[in-house]
Amino acid sequence: METYYRGWVNCAQRVFENHNLCLNEIFVGEARSILTSDNDSRLPATTMREVWDRATTLAGNLPIGLEMGREIQPTHMHALGFALWASNNVADVLDRICRYSPFVSTASAMILGKTAHSHTLFWQNRMDSKGQAWAHDSAVDSCFSVIAHVGWHVSQNRVGPKEVHFMRARPLHEQRYQDLFRCPVFFNSTMNCLIYDRAESEHSQPGANSDLALHNETLMDRLMAQLEAEDIELAVSRKLKAALGSVEPTPQHIADELFMSVRSLQRYLLQAGTNFSDLLTKARQERSFELLHQPDVPLTNFPDALGFSSQSAFNRAFKRWQGISPNQYRRQILRFS
Repeated sequence: METYYRGWVNCAQRVFENHNLCLNEIFVGEARSILTSDNDSRLPATTMREVWDRATTLAGNLPIGLEMGREIQPTHMHALGFALWASNNVADVLDRICRYSPFVSTASAMILGKTAHSHTLFWQNRMDSKGQAWAHDSAVDSCFSVIAHVGWHVSQNRVGPKEVHFMRARPLHEQRYQDLFRCPVFFNSTMNCLIYDRAESEHSQPGANSDLALHNETLMDRLMAQLEAEDIELAVSRKLKAALGSVEPTPQHIADELFMSVRSLQRYLLQAGTNFSDLLTKARQERSFELLHQPDVPLTNFPDALGFSSQSAFNRAFKRWQGISPNQYRRQILRFS
């Protein structure tokens, strides 16, 4: 089940309070329990999507998610926050966000694309069984706002995005996006992404503390392992992605990796509302996105890397996932680089 970390919800709550929104009208039903839960609890993504929907409506459809960056504190992201604040440069910030974003939220995937001239962070929506994105548009706004503000903090306001792209339709309050990101912002794009100049983002910053950043990365590795131990879907997904291209990711192999029987694995997945076949498809899909963002990896390598019997089998699967061919998808990526 896709979830959000409590600290991230706390930051959103501060934004709601700044607008004098009634929390009892936003956090209803299952969401209300998060207000009194411990700091390490997690909120289901479906519930957080409803929270954003109610809050945005109460705020008169203002893009309040953009204000998350102004409110974010390191503690809102546990050890990841301190690792980001201590990063050597903006490129390190983007890399750490991509590696550890599942701790903050499993509702989306972050992929970092690199070319000779740019670092581009792509937001890849994850979909529910009905084909609806787990994340609300305001969740995309909040994430991009936080990334931009952390980058400005690390670089002492020297390095920000050069372009920001959103897949959604042009909003009523477009100028607020331009003002916040301080760069051209585009809507109706084929992808959600932040584009940084590579040379600027890799420039070392005077306030960095590599030892502190690495210490908190160690803590994040423990937290990620703990999250996997508590979330069978996340654990299986990560094991599947690790197995792709090296061994055949069968239920027996993954069960052995998780020190359980195949029957137990299938039972736990059923209890989580999913199954092995769906998670394998999801792992192949997300790994294909990661490879497509590496322009030096030829498409002919994809079948072996993803466990498909042939190039045509992979092409058919990808078109079923995205509605376009892998070649077309890669061309779209290159337009943002």
